[in-house]
Amino acid sequence: MRQQTLGNIHIGLREHSPLNPRYLTNFATRRLRQTFNLDALWTNGWSPPPDMVCAFPTYRCNLHCDFCFQRDETGRLRVDMRHEEMTPEQWEDVIDRVAHFSPTMFWMGGEMMIYPRIMDLLARCKQRGLKVVMVTNGYRLAERAAALVAMGVDAVTVSLDGFKDVHNKIRHSPRAFDQVVAGIQAIVSARGEAALPIITINHALNKDNYRDISQFFEFARDLKADMLQFLGLMYISPETAHRHQEVMHNEFGLDTVHIDVMENGREAQDMDVIWLQQEMDTLRQTAPASPTLRFCSLGLEDNLVAHYSSDDHLPLPQQRCTALWRRMVIQPNGDVTMCYNQPEVVVGNVLADELAEIWNGDKYRQVRQRIKRELLPGCTRCGWLDYK
Repeated sequence: MRQQTLGNIHIGLREHSPLNPRYLTNFATRRLRQTFNLDALWTNGWSPPPDMVCAFPTYRCNLHCDFCFQRDETGRLRVDMRHEEMTPEQWEDVIDRVAHFSPTMFWMGGEMMIYPRIMDLLARCKQRGLKVVMVTNGYRLAERAAALVAMGVDAVTVSLDGFKDVHNKIRHSPRAFDQVVAGIQAIVSARGEAALPIITINHALNKDNYRDISQFFEFARDLKADMLQFLGLMYISPETAHRHQEVMHNEFGLDTVHIDVMENGREAQDMDVIWLQQEMDTLRQTAPASPTLRFCSLGLEDNLVAHYSSDDHLPLPQQRCTALWRRMVIQPNGDVTMCYNQPEVVVGNVLADELAEIWNGDKYRQVRQRIKRELLPGCTRCGWLDYK
């Protein structure tokens, strides 16, 4: 049995312990929707309620990572909302409104841990019976580990893109690696024998770390992480960025699309991607079941050569987007956007509109129909695409 299959069973049992019927039902529904692409049955762009709400309380961050798709090499934010962030009270109202369809609340950023009263918002989600997943750079994780475990946060995902020298170089911080490791250790210690929160390490494959994937797996195992999730870098060529901007202008009427920030991190020419694919295949076949090996994109594990080759190889025939049918993305100012990679395409705002009216409103349904017909030029290395 392949490591990934065995590992997913292992994580599935832990992630839903105790066996809560709501968790099990939502888990089964998500798998059916994704595996059989059930959402595509509605040709008019309609979709059942989202099974995940991606909450961006802030784009502010205390680090400056080399390949951040939200910022360019000068630190310019693709969408600057520093002065338009919703208040914690407004987020509490959003939480109460989404609770009736029981999605997973997926807290992201920026660095979500620097948002005021973020712990109160996470607790509010748990009080409303919602599953809570959070993604953090880990810089402030250790000091809040005990509280996160006590409130019942379901999953904590930290970004760790290599061993100490590599991670600190990418993050432009001499303390970043040690802070992440201390945070993981604090979560492990605080949860004791409990199953939650699940600890996931996000590991973006790049030219500085791809030769170390087997050794890094052992490192994640020593840290007692539950899951090691590989991500492909999101980057495009200047030519593809130009084509994307043309499409956004002609079809969406947008002239302020800063997808050119994704031109940084174009490192594939320095990677032996054939070796990487072979090494990844070997690791998947031989590695122990824990930590589970996962890939952010379903099927990326079999398409690394295409992903890290030139834009001419993409999109692949089997690539498809399911995120627009399953995930509602709420920006710091309350805008609901097409997705977290296209924050300029606004389909509503939670401060002004009812959630149901946004989710299946004319704008969102038109966007779904467009993406179902053909991926946008800038979408082909998205971390949420499916390859099968």
